[in-house]
Amino acid sequence: MLKPFKLTLSALTIILSGCVSIQPPKNLAQEVLPQLSEYYGIELTTNTKNIPTTSWGLQYTPITVGDEQKLSSYLSLFEQEFSKMPPELLTLSNLKSVVFVKDMSIVEQSRAAVPDYLNEVLYYDINVKSAAYARRVIHHEFYHMLEQELFGSAYYIDPDWTILNNSTFSYGNGGAFSRKGSLSGYDHPITGFINGYAMSGIEEDKAEIWTILWLDYNWQKVYPMLKADCVLISKINQLLNQMAERTEALPVSFWHARFNPYLLKNKCS
Repeated sequence: MLKPFKLTLSALTIILSGCVSIQPPKNLAQEVLPQLSEYYGIELTTNTKNIPTTSWGLQYTPITVGDEQKLSSYLSLFEQEFSKMPPELLTLSNLKSVVFVKDMSIVEQSRAAVPDYLNEVLYYDINVKSAAYARRVIHHEFYHMLEQELFGSAYYIDPDWTILNNSTFSYGNGGAFSRKGSLSGYDHPITGFINGYAMSGIEEDKAEIWTILWLDYNWQKVYPMLKADCVLISKINQLLNQMAERTEALPVSFWHARFNPYLLKNKCS
């Protein structure tokens, strides 16, 4: 697992602490992002000039020097979350660039993050509504990139996954058609699903479960559901096993160590 980028985080922590006598770097994009890029082996940038354009109507506003404070706040969260993942996992994702922007949307639909899995680019909006949501989308959208590399499509219809659902269940039309905030809460709407958003598509179902694996607070919200949901247990273990089969960096024992004292049940009883 990557160790936190201490130098950068120390600077960002000071900035975020409210010490008015400390000013942000004159140009955070020029001074910090190159260091993080070298550390992760991925281009982290606010410069969109050389980033390949998408084909699905992505719009955003580039970050300027006046956005330094918000960028520093977001980078602090980003580094904390990305450093949880083994470097081999980042390599496996084939991610080339992470681009930080603001006011992002697709066809006038606001987005906090967008995965361009065709060009291997992840976009993150620094004006995200809350720190908790920022952490969540950091992992959720990264999984879409990973799914593209592991299965050849970010919308792979995984037969080993769909067979776990009730035979009468059908997924919706995808995350783009399920943007209501009420769908993202962990309310266990039906057997096998942690929220309504996961029911919108198999790709969202897997990405939502992937996200709770990395965020302790979110995991604690979902863990009580496992007591009465054999399908959900099976889905979590299915995802863990799929990762373990594809990279030695994520054996099942890695997750059991992370979840202590919220250990997974090994099988449905």
